[in-house]
Amino acid sequence: MSTEEENIIPKKRKVIYDEYTNSFYPETYMESLHRQCVYRAKMADVQNRSVEAKYTFIHKKVETEKNIFLMKNDKDVTYHSGNLKDHKAYIKVLENILKEKEHPDFGGKYGRYGLNCSKTDLEPLIQHQRHEMMPEVIRKRQAEMLLSKRKKMEVIDRRMSTSALLERIAKRRAVKPSTPSPTQRTPSPEERRTTDSKTPKLILPPITVTKSREGRLSRQSLSRLSPIDTSQSPCPAVFITENE
Repeated sequence: MSTEEENIIPKKRKVIYDEYTNSFYPETYMESLHRQCVYRAKMADVQNRSVEAKYTFIHKKVETEKNIFLMKNDKDVTYHSGNLKDHKAYIKVLENILKEKEHPDFGGKYGRYGLNCSKTDLEPLIQHQRHEMMPEVIRKRQAEMLLSKRKKMEVIDRRMSTSALLERIAKRRAVKPSTPSPTQRTPSPEERRTTDSKTPKLILPPITVTKSREGRLSRQSLSRLSPIDTSQSPCPAVFITENE
């Protein structure tokens, strides 16, 4: 008999009592092996659950430590980021103070920045400078600057006569751009295209055109029309057609 078979065959067998014959007999090798397999299967399930619980506990512990680390990291990043913004704002305020001290009225007997230039004394200016350095404030300031430089389009009233309208357009076409000084740089082709004198776009007030059943078009009286407000109308001209 080989060593593997000896390990498989159980060394202990259970004695069974038979009530019909009033005798004892030992269980067979197959019955003993089956009994031990069932018992060991239950023990294997218990051990598997124990190992699973142990590794689940370790996994939760690692996740908890990870969350604690991330919370501390976010807190430290927020703290140091705020300190960096305060420092940059403080440096900017000191640079503004130096620019003011370049004036001849300021003397240098009180140091480079003068009196009351500590971070505590300049806290209101630092907070204001920090607000001005915010990205949304910078974008808003740039948008307001571009809006202020925008050229407003002229609105011509339709109630003027055709000859007066053509004369006004001809005068605008006849206007030539001023000759640049020699000190000015030569514009690029792209800039030259955008700055060339062209016929300006005109915004005309809207008119109402009514189409009758006979196919004829009629227009309302010009005295009933009111001048257009360019701030309320984004379109250059609006035409409304109504069917009778």
